[in-house]
Amino acid sequence: MYPLQEQFLLLRIKSFRDEHAFEVLCREIRSGLYRFLRSKLPTDQDADDVYSITLLRLWSYLTSTHETKIGTFRGLTFHIGKNAVVDFYRSRKDTVSIDAMEEVGHTIADKKMDDNLIFAQADVALLDRALQRLNPEQRDLIIQHYMEGVEIHELAEQFEKTQNATRVALHRALKQLRKICEDSTD
Repeated sequence: MYPLQEQFLLLRIKSFRDEHAFEVLCREIRSGLYRFLRSKLPTDQDADDVYSITLLRLWSYLTSTHETKIGTFRGLTFHIGKNAVVDFYRSRKDTVSIDAMEEVGHTIADKKMDDNLIFAQADVALLDRALQRLNPEQRDLIIQHYMEGVEIHELAEQFEKTQNATRVALHRALKQLRKICEDSTD
C-alpha cells in the first residue's frame, strides 16, 4: 500500500470512524501480524485472542479524541501487538495443556511421516531453538525482516531506532544466529 493511500485511510478512520478503511488497512497486515503473534505465543488460540485484542486496541487508539501521530500503520500495529503479547504473559498462569504439548511437537508416535518432512521439521526445530537463544529484539528483527518481509524503515520505526542502527542490529543478530547454529552442529 502506498503511504499516501495509507494516510488517507487513517484520516478517514480518525475523522469518520470509517470501519471499511480500517478493514482495508488490517487486510494488508493480517497474515504478517498473525505469524508474528503465533511465533510469540504458545497456542493458536492464544494467538487468535491476542490478535483480536491487538485490533481492538488499534481501533481504540486510532479513533480516540487525542492527537495521534502515526509513521506507518504496520509499525503501529506491530508495536501494539508486541505490547499485547507482554500483557498476555503477565496475566498468564503457569499451566500446560495436552493440546499445547501436541502443538509444539509432542505428538502420538504411530503417525507415519515422509522422510523429507521429518528432515524439514528437524531443520525448523533447530532453527527455532537457535532463534529462541537470541535476545527478543534480535529474534524479532530476523523474523520480521526475513520471514515477514518488513522493510528496514518500518523496523526502524517499530523499534524506535534510526535506519542505520536497525541495519547494524539486524547484521549483528544474523551473526549471532550463525554462531549459535555453528555451535549446535559441533
